Amino acid sequence: MLVIVIPVLVLVCPCQGFPEQVPDTATIKDELLENKLISLLREHEARTASLFKIQNTKLEYLTNLLRSQEQKLYNQEILLQKQGAKLSYQETLLLQQRRTIEQLTNRHSRSKSFQDQNLRQKRNKSQPKTRRVGKSRLEKRRVGKTSDSTPHDVMLLRDAADPLEAVVSRISQQVTEIEADFQAFKTQTANDIQTSKTKTDNDINALKTQTTGDIQTLQNSNTQQDLAIQDTQSSTFVHWGSSTCSNLSGIVYSGVVGGAWYRHSGSATNYLCMTMSPVASSHPVTGVVAYLYGSEYETWDSYQFRVPVCAVCRSTLSTTVMIPGTNVCTPGWHLQYSGFIMTGTYFHDAGSEYICVDSKLENTTLGDASQEGAVLEYTVTRCGTLPCTVYSNNTVVTCAVCSK
Repeated sequence: MLVIVIPVLVLVCPCQGFPEQVPDTATIKDELLENKLISLLREHEARTASLFKIQNTKLEYLTNLLRSQEQKLYNQEILLQKQGAKLSYQETLLLQQRRTIEQLTNRHSRSKSFQDQNLRQKRNKSQPKTRRVGKSRLEKRRVGKTSDSTPHDVMLLRDAADPLEAVVSRISQQVTEIEADFQAFKTQTANDIQTSKTKTDNDINALKTQTTGDIQTLQNSNTQQDLAIQDTQSSTFVHWGSSTCSNLSGIVYSGVVGGAWYRHSGSATNYLCMTMSPVASSHPVTGVVAYLYGSEYETWDSYQFRVPVCAVCRSTLSTTVMIPGTNVCTPGWHLQYSGFIMTGTYFHDAGSEYICVDSKLENTTLGDASQEGAVLEYTVTRCGTLPCTVYSNNTVVTCAVCSK
């Protein structure tokens, strides 16, 4: 039996049958973080726009209310001016009445003086000259001319009442009534002014309170939104050689520098920022352990044997890096602090890492000096493989911590 094998070419479309490429986990996280940030920003913008619209409406209302209060105050000023004019008129009228009373009183006094003088002269005469006119007696006497008076006739009415007394009494009563009305008007005007002033002050205080509350509400809302955005943008770093953070960061905690003893060859190489509020463990110490020491500056200058401090800081910017070899930041980045690259020296048994220590080399007296431990010394350049055209040989290396 003859078997013929015919080869069959199977064409497989490259667009089918192959699994899709699985995206990288880091890419997915970045996309999720970016989407979350965009969502927060949009929500923040929408909320801010809504709050600003509400605030503009409230400010417009407050502006109209203030204008109304200003108009009321203007009307009160006009009323006060009218009342002042009325008071001035009343005072003028009262002054005229007082002058009239004084004139009438003077005339009355002079008349009574003349009457009394005539009566005394009549009594001194033995035969007074009198004549009857109706039922009344009139006495007419010629007063002679003297050095201080002029001749004139005085007619005395013995039995009739003095007509000036009734006039003076009536005018005095009118003046008393005017004074009472004037005093009541002044009291009422003062009460009206005080009432208007109190109402205006209360309205202004209410406006201030309402405006302050609205501003505080807006600030609290913006602060919450800012904190939500900062949570996705913040970064942390250790500020070596300082117990405080820059104005671009907030402090998490401060402490002292710790690490391995420089002669322990198998110890850890990194430095730690140790808190000054430790919580001791009750776990038993068994077997072989590692040791943690403090640190000190081995700088052979005024900072020799001093205990360095540190602070853990949280920046509101999303990325923070340490740039060795310079004390300034790349354009577009913000300087957190600058200083010197420090580590243990080359002949120590224990390894150590390069850290950027603040140029002020802040220290504390809490630790025991000259106990060594994790020492910190200046780092200097050795050019060669490190380009000598850029780095000078045997110079202290600077550093900068920058955020963006």
